[in-house]
Amino acid sequence: MVNQFWNAEVTNAQEITTELRVLGFTGSVQIVRRYLRPRVRTATDAKRGPGKSAPTTPAIPKPCQVSRWMLTHPDHLDQDDALGLKTAVSSCEHLERLHSHIRTFATIMKQRRGADLPAWLDTVDANDLPALLNRPGFDRDLRLWL
Repeated sequence: MVNQFWNAEVTNAQEITTELRVLGFTGSVQIVRRYLRPRVRTATDAKRGPGKSAPTTPAIPKPCQVSRWMLTHPDHLDQDDALGLKTAVSSCEHLERLHSHIRTFATIMKQRRGADLPAWLDTVDANDLPALLNRPGFDRDLRLWL
C-alpha cells in the first residue's frame, strides 16, 4: 500500500500513515518514514535525475519468512501472511510437498498418533526433497526414537 501511495505522488509519511490507519495499520509514522527513506530525494539527488519509483510487485520473501509461515498454524496467520504462503507454495513444487509434510506431521503430533510416524517418514523418503534427504543422520536419528 505504501508503494501505491508513493507512486501516486503522495510522499508525506504522515499523510500515508493516516491513510494506512484507516485500513488497520497500527504502526507509527516513523516506520513509514524509515520505509520511505531510500526513495526520498535530497537536493544533491536532484542533479542526478529522477528518483526511483517504488516497486509495484511485492518483494520475494526471505527463506526464514516462508519457514515461519509454513510452521505457523494456518489459523494464526494473518491475511497477508496466508496469501504470501499460498503464493510461495503454489510457485514451487518442492515447497508444496514440504508444506504438506509439515501439516501432516503437525496433525500427527497434535492428535498424538505416534504410530503414524514411520509411515510419514516413508512418505517423506519417497519424495524428491533433497533438503530433507541430505541431512546426515536425520532419518536415522528420528527412527531411533520410534
